[in-house]
Amino acid sequence: MEKTKRNYFWELHIEKFETFKTQDPDTGDFDVVFEIGEKNLYAHKSKLCEVSSTFNVMLSDRWTTSPNEPNPIKDYTFDDFKEFITFIYSGECKFTHDNIFAMTDIAEFYDVKVFKKACENYLLSVERNLENVYQMFELSYKYSLEDLKKSLFDFVSQNFLNFLHSEQFQALSYSVVYDIVKLNQSKLSQEKLFETVYKWAETKAIQEQKSDKNINLDETMFIKELLSNLLPFFRFQMMDYEFLAKFVVFPASEMSKFENSFLFSGNELSDILLEAQYLVTFIDENGKMAKCILDCADNDKMLSIIQSKKYEKQWWLKIDESFLPLPLANTDLLMKSKGFQFYLTWYPYGNDYNLGCIPPSDCWMQHRVMAKVYAEEGFERDSCKIV
Repeated sequence: MEKTKRNYFWELHIEKFETFKTQDPDTGDFDVVFEIGEKNLYAHKSKLCEVSSTFNVMLSDRWTTSPNEPNPIKDYTFDDFKEFITFIYSGECKFTHDNIFAMTDIAEFYDVKVFKKACENYLLSVERNLENVYQMFELSYKYSLEDLKKSLFDFVSQNFLNFLHSEQFQALSYSVVYDIVKLNQSKLSQEKLFETVYKWAETKAIQEQKSDKNINLDETMFIKELLSNLLPFFRFQMMDYEFLAKFVVFPASEMSKFENSFLFSGNELSDILLEAQYLVTFIDENGKMAKCILDCADNDKMLSIIQSKKYEKQWWLKIDESFLPLPLANTDLLMKSKGFQFYLTWYPYGNDYNLGCIPPSDCWMQHRVMAKVYAEEGFERDSCKIV
């Protein structure tokens, strides 16, 4: 019975669609005509107004001077507009890579929500790559395509460094960049993220100056204002100390691109550098990264131990007796928290002491925790080394 009802419903609508396809003004009982270029497109006002608030206003008596007067369409091609009207009659549309951006704009302008959803579903079916993802980002933000946004951010997460390397990043809008930084603050490649975003801010400052040569733009203050809401999302303490010193705090040479000490107060800089000097970085054989910041009773001594074991390819490392006694653990690190994958610990092993990354579930009483280790997806502990 339900299937029969659906068939009847379809038959009622297909008659109107077949009439629309004829485009015969003598037999089609059309009461609205659109003029697009040198062509006319005929339709039924009731069909359009029941799904579009824009058509409802546009085709109302108070806006129409004559019932037979064509309604000019200047912003869209005949083929695109006809596909849109065809969708209203039939629920079908021939989406292509060439027309999808115009179709989405039509859906938004004429406020046809089901057509807008159809546009988004087509975009979701398009394979993402580094050629189309930037344009798709702008489209998703302009027309509030939330499912497409989520899909694009998943793509960025899986192709993070390649996404940052592209010159097309520099053309992204503030809203897109803001969310990219916010949603990727857990990424360990914070140096590349900051470098790319700062270059983006520089580009925006140059564009602003070129757009109005009459304004006297303070580039430094413009960049600071542009970045002010982004800075809290960067984990500066997880950046390489040399990178911080050279590119974020004090430019070390004329080759430096970043003269950024103006971004922070003196106390903020002090706190960033204090933590960053105790950063430890691990790299596995596939280039995947893990990082931690030492947080124990004697960070300086623990850092010396770790530096003595640089580039040794093994997840556990024997500690030289000359470093005894070893630093005490910070018991606060054992409190529950999310986001990290390992503890950096030292522990007795026979008559020796070893240093290693241990999953929280494998930590026993003899393990002395020195730091929480945050690892990239796919990081292989057993093939890593300290760098």
